[in-house]
Amino acid sequence: ELYIFNGMDYGKPMSILLQSHIFHKATTIIGPHGSGLANMIWLDLDRAGSTCAQRPKVLEFIAGSDPALVKNGVTAGPFVGYHILFRGLPIDFHNILYTSNSTSAATFINLEALDLALDDMW
Repeated sequence: ELYIFNGMDYGKPMSILLQSHIFHKATTIIGPHGSGLANMIWLDLDRAGSTCAQRPKVLEFIAGSDPALVKNGVTAGPFVGYHILFRGLPIDFHNILYTSNSTSAATFINLEALDLALDDMW
């Protein structure tokens, strides 16, 4: 099942309870760094088991060290992602860097990098 999360439930902000139910069932989360992705805190880590293959998978899009990203207001500094907060948990964590044409209004990723990351995840 694919669920496209936007934080809304029929045009109204989604309750924390509903967010926790959605993300608790997730086996894979893919998206940009932000508050929506922080819902990975609700992942069912008991389901992770003892092997990496059983772990929930997360692919986070983040800013790299490209000075243009700082200038364009995408980030205040390089490599800010959730891995630093969640690194001790049994999560198969991956990152893709935004491309240099990203701005604070729109972010972009390299589709070849996405393809490689998805291949690595599965």
